[in-house]
Amino acid sequence: MQQIKILVVEDEWVVSEEIKEILEKNNFEVVGQAADAQTALEIAEEFKPDIALLDINIKGDKDGIELAALLRNSCDPGIIFLTAYDDQKYLDRAKSVNPQAYIVKPFREKNIVIAIELAFHNLSKNDAEEVGEDDHKYYVLNDRVFIKDNHRFFKLELSRIKYVEAEGSYCHIHTDKGRHTLAINLKHFESKIQHPLLVRTHRSFLVNLESIDALEGSTLFIAEKSIPVSQSHKDDLLNRLKLI
Repeated sequence: MQQIKILVVEDEWVVSEEIKEILEKNNFEVVGQAADAQTALEIAEEFKPDIALLDINIKGDKDGIELAALLRNSCDPGIIFLTAYDDQKYLDRAKSVNPQAYIVKPFREKNIVIAIELAFHNLSKNDAEEVGEDDHKYYVLNDRVFIKDNHRFFKLELSRIKYVEAEGSYCHIHTDKGRHTLAINLKHFESKIQHPLLVRTHRSFLVNLESIDALEGSTLFIAEKSIPVSQSHKDDLLNRLKLI
Protein backbone atom coordinates (compact mmCIF):
# COMPACT_ATOMS: atom_id res chain seq x y z
CA MET A 1 0.00 0.00 0.00
CA GLN A 2 1.31 3.44 -0.89
CA GLN A 3 2.76 5.52 1.91
CA ILE A 4 1.48 8.96 2.85
CA LYS A 5 3.67 11.63 1.22
CA ILE A 6 4.98 14.40 3.46
CA LEU A 7 6.87 17.61 2.70
CA VAL A 8 9.11 18.95 5.48
CA VAL A 9 9.87 22.69 5.52
CA GLU A 10 12.43 23.56 8.20
CA ASP A 11 15.43 25.88 7.86
CA GLU A 12 17.50 24.18 10.57
CA TRP A 13 18.96 21.16 8.79
CA VAL A 14 19.61 19.17 11.97
CA VAL A 15 15.95 19.56 12.98
CA SER A 16 14.80 18.75 9.45
CA GLU A 17 16.81 15.53 9.48
CA GLU A 18 15.41 14.63 12.90
CA ILE A 19 11.86 15.09 11.60
CA LYS A 20 12.63 13.03 8.51
CA GLU A 21 14.01 10.20 10.63
CA ILE A 22 10.88 10.22 12.81
CA LEU A 23 8.57 10.15 9.81
CA GLU A 24 10.37 7.35 7.99
CA LYS A 25 10.57 5.33 11.19
CA ASN A 26 6.77 5.55 11.39
CA ASN A 27 6.26 4.46 7.78
CA PHE A 28 5.61 7.87 6.20
CA GLU A 29 7.30 8.92 2.97
CA VAL A 30 9.27 12.17 3.01
CA VAL A 31 9.07 13.48 -0.57
CA GLY A 32 11.31 16.47 0.08
CA GLN A 33 12.93 18.83 2.54
CA ALA A 34 13.08 22.58 2.06
CA ALA A 35 14.40 25.58 3.98
CA ASP A 36 12.49 28.27 2.06
CA ALA A 37 9.12 28.79 0.39
CA GLN A 38 10.33 28.70 -3.21
CA THR A 39 12.04 25.33 -2.83
CA ALA A 40 9.03 23.98 -0.97
CA LEU A 41 6.67 25.06 -3.77
CA GLU A 42 8.85 23.40 -6.39
CA ILE A 43 8.89 20.14 -4.43
CA ALA A 44 5.13 20.32 -3.87
CA GLU A 45 4.49 20.90 -7.57
CA GLU A 46 6.48 17.80 -8.49
CA PHE A 47 5.49 15.35 -5.77
CA LYS A 48 2.02 16.53 -4.63
CA PRO A 49 2.47 15.83 -0.90
CA ASP A 50 -0.49 14.78 1.20
CA ILE A 51 0.78 16.67 4.26
CA ALA A 52 3.13 19.65 4.64
CA LEU A 53 4.97 19.99 7.96
CA LEU A 54 5.89 23.67 8.11
CA ASP A 55 8.05 25.73 10.39
CA ILE A 56 6.86 29.35 10.53
CA ASN A 57 10.25 31.01 10.69
CA ILE A 58 11.97 29.90 7.48
CA LYS A 59 14.51 31.39 5.09
CA GLY A 60 13.50 33.76 2.29
CA ASP A 61 10.94 36.52 1.93
CA LYS A 62 7.93 34.37 2.87
CA ASP A 63 7.32 32.70 6.20
CA GLY A 64 5.63 29.35 6.78
CA ILE A 65 2.14 30.82 7.09
CA GLU A 66 2.45 32.63 3.75
CA LEU A 67 3.80 29.41 2.26
CA ALA A 68 0.82 27.49 3.62
CA ALA A 69 -1.54 29.86 1.80
CA LEU A 70 0.36 29.29 -1.46
CA LEU A 71 0.25 25.53 -0.99
CA ARG A 72 -3.50 25.72 -0.41
CA ASN A 73 -3.84 27.26 -3.86
CA SER A 74 -1.65 24.65 -5.56
CA CYS A 75 -1.70 21.02 -4.42
CA ASP A 76 -3.69 21.75 -1.22
CA PRO A 77 -2.00 19.38 1.24
CA GLY A 78 -2.95 19.09 4.88
CA ILE A 79 -1.04 21.73 6.85
CA ILE A 80 0.72 21.06 10.15
CA PHE A 81 2.73 23.86 11.73
CA LEU A 82 5.76 22.77 13.72
CA THR A 83 7.21 25.90 15.28
CA ALA A 84 8.77 27.61 18.27
CA TYR A 85 6.21 30.44 18.05
CA ASP A 86 3.35 30.10 20.51
CA ASP A 87 2.17 33.69 20.97
CA GLN A 88 -1.32 34.81 19.97
CA LYS A 89 -0.17 36.87 16.99
CA TYR A 90 1.16 33.82 15.16
CA LEU A 91 -1.72 31.63 16.28
CA ASP A 92 -4.22 34.11 14.83
CA ARG A 93 -2.34 34.28 11.52
CA ALA A 94 -2.02 30.49 11.39
CA LYS A 95 -5.80 30.09 11.77
CA SER A 96 -6.30 31.97 8.51
CA VAL A 97 -4.98 28.99 6.50
CA ASN A 98 -6.98 26.38 8.44
CA PRO A 99 -4.13 24.12 9.55
CA GLN A 100 -4.84 20.57 10.65
CA ALA A 101 -2.49 20.95 13.64
CA TYR A 102 -0.16 23.39 15.38
CA ILE A 103 2.74 21.84 17.31
CA VAL A 104 5.03 23.96 19.48
CA LYS A 105 8.72 23.05 19.71
CA PRO A 106 10.37 21.26 21.38
CA PHE A 107 8.30 18.41 20.01
CA ARG A 108 8.06 14.73 20.80
CA GLU A 109 7.90 11.94 18.24
CA LYS A 110 4.49 10.84 19.49
CA ASN A 111 3.07 14.34 19.03
CA ILE A 112 4.10 14.46 15.38
CA VAL A 113 2.73 11.00 14.58
CA ILE A 114 -0.58 11.71 16.34
CA ALA A 115 -0.90 15.07 14.57
CA ILE A 116 -0.47 13.40 11.18
CA GLU A 117 -3.00 10.70 12.04
CA LEU A 118 -5.52 13.33 13.16
CA ALA A 119 -4.80 15.44 10.08
CA PHE A 120 -5.80 12.56 7.79
CA HIS A 121 -8.86 11.84 9.86
CA ASN A 122 -9.98 15.48 9.73
CA LEU A 123 -9.21 15.82 6.02
CA SER A 124 -11.26 12.72 5.37
CA LYS A 125 -14.22 14.04 7.34
CA ASN A 126 -14.15 17.40 5.56
CA ASP A 127 -13.41 16.30 1.99
CA ALA A 128 -14.76 12.79 1.74
CA GLU A 129 -17.41 10.37 2.81
CA GLU A 130 -16.74 7.68 5.38
CA VAL A 131 -17.96 4.22 4.43
CA GLY A 132 -17.37 0.61 5.43
CA GLU A 133 -17.25 -1.44 8.56
CA ASP A 134 -15.44 -0.28 11.69
CA ASP A 135 -12.51 -2.62 11.15
CA HIS A 136 -12.16 -1.86 7.44
CA LYS A 137 -13.02 1.81 7.04
CA TYR A 138 -11.88 3.78 4.07
CA TYR A 139 -12.26 7.40 3.00
CA VAL A 140 -12.94 8.38 -0.59
CA LEU A 141 -11.47 11.38 -2.42
CA ASN A 142 -11.75 12.07 -6.14
CA ASP A 143 -8.66 10.10 -7.18
CA ARG A 144 -7.75 7.96 -4.18
CA VAL A 145 -8.98 6.06 -1.16
CA PHE A 146 -7.51 6.01 2.31
CA ILE A 147 -7.73 2.48 3.63
CA LYS A 148 -7.53 1.84 7.36
CA ASP A 149 -5.01 -0.74 8.49
CA ASN A 150 -5.06 -1.04 12.29
CA HIS A 151 -4.91 2.61 13.45
CA ARG A 152 -3.36 4.17 10.35
CA PHE A 153 -4.84 5.26 7.04
CA PHE A 154 -2.84 4.38 3.94
CA LYS A 155 -3.35 6.01 0.57
CA LEU A 156 -4.29 3.96 -2.47
CA GLU A 157 -4.52 5.87 -5.76
CA LEU A 158 -7.48 4.65 -7.79
CA SER A 159 -5.45 4.71 -11.01
CA ARG A 160 -3.25 1.94 -9.54
CA ILE A 161 -6.20 -0.42 -9.22
CA LYS A 162 -6.17 -3.06 -11.97
CA TYR A 163 -9.36 -4.82 -10.99
CA VAL A 164 -11.57 -5.51 -7.99
CA GLU A 165 -12.90 -8.99 -7.37
CA ALA A 166 -15.86 -9.83 -5.15
CA GLU A 167 -15.83 -12.75 -2.77
CA GLY A 168 -19.04 -12.84 -0.78
CA SER A 169 -19.15 -9.74 1.40
CA TYR A 170 -15.46 -8.96 0.72
CA CYS A 171 -13.66 -7.04 -2.03
CA HIS A 172 -10.15 -7.96 -3.14
CA ILE A 173 -8.50 -4.90 -4.66
CA HIS A 174 -5.72 -5.90 -7.06
CA THR A 175 -3.16 -3.19 -7.81
CA ASP A 176 0.18 -2.96 -9.56
CA LYS A 177 1.83 -3.49 -6.18
CA GLY A 178 -0.26 -6.16 -4.53
CA ARG A 179 -3.69 -7.00 -3.14
CA HIS A 180 -5.80 -5.39 -0.41
CA THR A 181 -9.03 -6.72 1.05
CA LEU A 182 -12.00 -4.74 2.39
CA ALA A 183 -14.94 -6.13 4.35
CA ILE A 184 -17.59 -4.62 2.08
CA ASN A 185 -19.40 -5.96 -0.97
CA LEU A 186 -18.57 -4.93 -4.53
CA LYS A 187 -21.80 -3.01 -5.11
CA HIS A 188 -21.13 -0.86 -2.06
CA PHE A 189 -17.52 -0.25 -3.10
CA GLU A 190 -18.51 0.67 -6.66
CA SER A 191 -21.25 3.08 -5.55
CA LYS A 192 -18.84 5.01 -3.36
CA ILE A 193 -15.84 5.11 -5.71
CA GLN A 194 -17.60 6.19 -8.94
CA HIS A 195 -14.34 6.55 -10.86
CA PRO A 196 -14.68 6.88 -14.68
CA LEU A 197 -11.96 4.31 -15.40
CA LEU A 198 -13.37 1.64 -13.08
CA VAL A 199 -16.28 -0.16 -14.74
CA ARG A 200 -18.33 -3.24 -13.95
CA THR A 201 -17.89 -6.19 -16.34
CA HIS A 202 -19.55 -8.88 -14.25
CA ARG A 203 -21.40 -9.18 -10.95
CA SER A 204 -18.10 -10.19 -9.36
CA PHE A 205 -15.65 -7.88 -11.15
CA LEU A 206 -14.83 -4.20 -11.50
CA VAL A 207 -11.96 -3.40 -13.88
CA ASN A 208 -9.72 -0.47 -14.75
CA LEU A 209 -10.16 0.22 -18.47
CA GLU A 210 -6.53 1.26 -18.78
CA SER A 211 -5.36 -2.10 -17.42
CA ILE A 212 -7.12 -4.26 -20.03
CA ASP A 213 -4.56 -6.08 -22.16
CA ALA A 214 -6.86 -8.10 -24.42
CA LEU A 215 -10.50 -8.94 -25.11
CA GLU A 216 -11.79 -12.18 -26.62
CA GLY A 217 -15.46 -12.95 -26.82
CA SER A 218 -16.87 -12.65 -23.33
CA THR A 219 -13.50 -12.65 -21.58
CA LEU A 220 -11.02 -9.87 -21.00
CA PHE A 221 -7.44 -10.23 -19.84
CA ILE A 222 -5.46 -8.17 -17.37
CA ALA A 223 -1.93 -9.57 -17.23
CA GLU A 224 -2.46 -13.31 -16.56
CA LYS A 225 -5.94 -12.86 -15.11
CA SER A 226 -8.99 -13.90 -17.15
CA ILE A 227 -12.06 -11.85 -16.24
CA PRO A 228 -15.57 -12.69 -17.46
CA VAL A 229 -17.75 -10.12 -19.22
CA SER A 230 -21.45 -10.72 -18.68
CA GLN A 231 -23.95 -9.99 -21.45
CA SER A 232 -25.61 -7.26 -19.38
CA HIS A 233 -22.33 -5.33 -19.12
CA LYS A 234 -20.77 -6.13 -22.50
CA ASP A 235 -22.35 -3.30 -24.52
CA ASP A 236 -21.31 -0.69 -21.98
CA LEU A 237 -17.76 -2.03 -21.96
CA LEU A 238 -17.47 -2.09 -25.74
CA ASN A 239 -18.79 1.46 -25.96
CA ARG A 240 -15.95 2.58 -23.72
CA LEU A 241 -13.23 0.82 -25.72
CA LYS A 242 -11.92 1.70 -29.15
CA LEU A 243 -12.15 -1.40 -31.34
CA ILE A 244 -10.61 -1.42 -34.82
